[in-house]
Amino acid sequence: MFAPGSPSPEVGRRSVPHLAKERERRFAWAPLALVLVLALVAALHLRALDYRCDDAAINFRYVQNLLSGRGLVYNAGERVEGYSNLSWVLLLAAGAWLSGDVAASARVMNVLLSAACVLLTYSLATRSGLPRWRALLAPLLLSLSTPFAIWAGSGLESALFAALISAAVLEQLRASSRPLVAGAWLGWLAITRPEGALFTVVAAGYELWQRRLRGALRLALPALLLLALQVGFRRVYYRQWLPNTYFAKVDFSWAVAERGLGYLSHYAVHGTWLPVVVLLLGCLESVRRPKLRLMVLCLLAYLVWIVSVGGDGLFSFRFVAHVLPLGCVLAAHGTWGFCDRLALLAAGTPLYRVALPVLLALCQCFPSALLLLKPQWTWFEDNNGIRFPDPRYGWLVFDHYFVERVKRGGRYINDHAKATDLIAAEPAGIAFYVRQPVLDLLGLNDLVIARTRSSGARVGRAGHERSDAAYVLSRRPAYILLDNVAVLPMPLDEAGVKEHLYMTAERDLWQSPEFHRDYERVVVELEPSGPFRYFTYYRRRARK
Repeated sequence: MFAPGSPSPEVGRRSVPHLAKERERRFAWAPLALVLVLALVAALHLRALDYRCDDAAINFRYVQNLLSGRGLVYNAGERVEGYSNLSWVLLLAAGAWLSGDVAASARVMNVLLSAACVLLTYSLATRSGLPRWRALLAPLLLSLSTPFAIWAGSGLESALFAALISAAVLEQLRASSRPLVAGAWLGWLAITRPEGALFTVVAAGYELWQRRLRGALRLALPALLLLALQVGFRRVYYRQWLPNTYFAKVDFSWAVAERGLGYLSHYAVHGTWLPVVVLLLGCLESVRRPKLRLMVLCLLAYLVWIVSVGGDGLFSFRFVAHVLPLGCVLAAHGTWGFCDRLALLAAGTPLYRVALPVLLALCQCFPSALLLLKPQWTWFEDNNGIRFPDPRYGWLVFDHYFVERVKRGGRYINDHAKATDLIAAEPAGIAFYVRQPVLDLLGLNDLVIARTRSSGARVGRAGHERSDAAYVLSRRPAYILLDNVAVLPMPLDEAGVKEHLYMTAERDLWQSPEFHRDYERVVVELEPSGPFRYFTYYRRRARK
């Protein structure tokens, strides 16, 4: 018998789980609050790095012309689809129409979309089977990722593309999945970047694998409808079935695939090997967690696409950043699965449950930490004697300096050239800073150069291999800007210009006798001192 008023053992045994559930309900808000904090961390991360890609200025040029009534074109009167992100260009146009500043609206949207990616990553982690507290590891890894912070804030469509991938996969994983809604996300994805259509194929294939034929059809229908509308617009407006960027950038060969494998292997060893290991462990977790299989299929299909196109020629693994939300979810699964297996072999409270996630987080943010906290550790110097990071000017990477010199060279040309003068230049983004028509030497915005294949040319930097010097000179540009617009601390003589030529298009022009016959080197002093003192360019000689 028990003393009067004393609880029975059964009541005591029932009270422990009851108290645990009560505690869980009481603090149910805490994980969501922490996710919001991580979304703020991601926004602050990309604003701290403040990366600006010169290619974003190509989109800005199209928006500029669209809002001024010239149409969705790079040069007035020339209908060439030199962008590959229609939905992002239209969003930029809407933002610029409201705010009056396309660059500022791009920055605001980048910040908001990066925060959305963090929230979607947490939702994916919980939807795929991780408890809420463990699921926080996935958005933590994303918010600290240097490649994601760089490209989410670049002014390009990377954050939008990553958010749409996450939203489409999340919708398909819902217990009460709505295929039409998932298909709408996939359709938006397909008109944001051409390879976005790949995810529709994977998602529809996954539905068929699950023996849901009706779901596959309902998912594919809205995606195909939006894609058909884009292709129809392209055919009517630009008179092409494919964007001009496809012809300017894409080749398929074994050499290109080898370059793509090198791109991925460089990512795997460039300070990110531990996240890659736990990512692979997360992929293995899909054997016993069916909800991970769709993410694994999407990730693998996208990696195969990266290899097939030879990777990317831009800084800090832009293509990998697009699928980092999926990768961070899989890495979280791999991390906790590894910890659970170790727990079977060890007693007590294992420290590795804390140590491994902390080490992962440090790996993710290590490059950013070096750039932001130790700028005096100059670890790169270009051949102009400029070092990066450089706390004197706030340049964390070379591209910051590069964008500034393109802007300054463009503004000089804009002020000193006639409005009808044709400018030939390699960084196509210079067009945003001038009112003159621009001949893009790499062919992104030119129908002829994009379709020119140099015979016997070796595989070079991805997306920067097109060249047609004879065609460029036949257009008789008034100005030719070499060396990525040579606004430098020192003037360049002929030997100095030759030493600074990197792109195939520039070297081919230099080897042409007609170029040296018809163009003269001009050096102007823009500033009395500093890294932007001299601007060296070529001007067409006056006919006698």
